[in-house]
Amino acid sequence: RRLAPLLAQQGFRVLVMDLVGLGFTARPPVGTGIDYGPVGKRAHVEAFLNALVPAHEQVVLCGASLGGATAIDIAVAFPHRVSQLVLIDAQGFIDGNGAGMLFPPLDRLGVALLKSVPLRNMANKMAYSDKARFATEDALRIGRVHCFCDGWDAATIAFLKSGGYRLSHRVREISAPTLLIWGADDEILSVEYVDRFQQELAQPLGDKFEAHVLQNCGHVAHLEAPAHTAKLIQQFLLHD
Repeated sequence: RRLAPLLAQQGFRVLVMDLVGLGFTARPPVGTGIDYGPVGKRAHVEAFLNALVPAHEQVVLCGASLGGATAIDIAVAFPHRVSQLVLIDAQGFIDGNGAGMLFPPLDRLGVALLKSVPLRNMANKMAYSDKARFATEDALRIGRVHCFCDGWDAATIAFLKSGGYRLSHRVREISAPTLLIWGADDEILSVEYVDRFQQELAQPLGDKFEAHVLQNCGHVAHLEAPAHTAKLIQQFLLHD
């Protein structure tokens, strides 16, 4: 909501989507053919691209946090569709390990905890470097409201039970020029992960890989430093 308008002002066509099961997407009941795990999210993005972007065209794919994991998965699965990749504090090296303890009623209790005010408030504060300015009551409400959409609990349980993303061994398969942006003060995914990405991508991509660490910025550079983030993306795309 803060980054997309800036990119649009620079002349880019910007398409913003909610991944299936997340945000404000419809959530048909589990068992009706909708896969809320990584495979379903990949199919959802593929269908979204096929509906809005001609098959012969490529896109610049951008993902933040868990969305970064989806972006990596798409870039590896459909390299012919991705011209460049932008990752913002992306989950790439925390592999899901299944959900052995997620059986009733613990699954429902677990997702109830995920949307509780104490946990959401903690995550809200961890997301930002400048907590006084950004980790506000409004930010808490905005970050929590989608949890009360119909089907959120069931879709979230289904994603967790799918095992989540397992990408640590696939990051090196990225072939698209990649821009990595990370907040120096990220308390959710440590800035040390920048080194992991560099180890995996610097050699195969060469000068087609860039990494930038933003000072005085937390986990959500697109929200806390949108102007800086937009400038880095513009420079990367024009340079490449």
